[in-house]
Amino acid sequence: MIRHEGKIIGGIVCPIFPGKAIYEWYIAGMDKECKDQYPSILSTWAAIAEGQKMGLNHFDFLGAGKPDADYGVRDFKAKFGGELIQYGRYEKIHHPLLMKIGIFGLKMLKFIK
Repeated sequence: MIRHEGKIIGGIVCPIFPGKAIYEWYIAGMDKECKDQYPSILSTWAAIAEGQKMGLNHFDFLGAGKPDADYGVRDFKAKFGGELIQYGRYEKIHHPLLMKIGIFGLKMLKFIK
């Protein structure tokens, strides 16, 4: 948790693989309301520091989106340095027709907005 003036303004959930790595699973911060405190950034740095204290040698941000698509989260994560590793993306489609309908529907929503 990130606190400022007695109020929680951010936090992070990080599962730990003992002796190996810490994983950034979920991060939240009142970034607009507390922009001078940078709660999301502090949350990530706090988790990295805690992992170092535990002797962990890896911090995994768990994804950076599709390499060929703009993704603001990837830009945020890249600012921390480190190495981007792409092990591949997995997708299992259980209902191909529903998937096609969903993709078409999302494309139509772009035109409506």
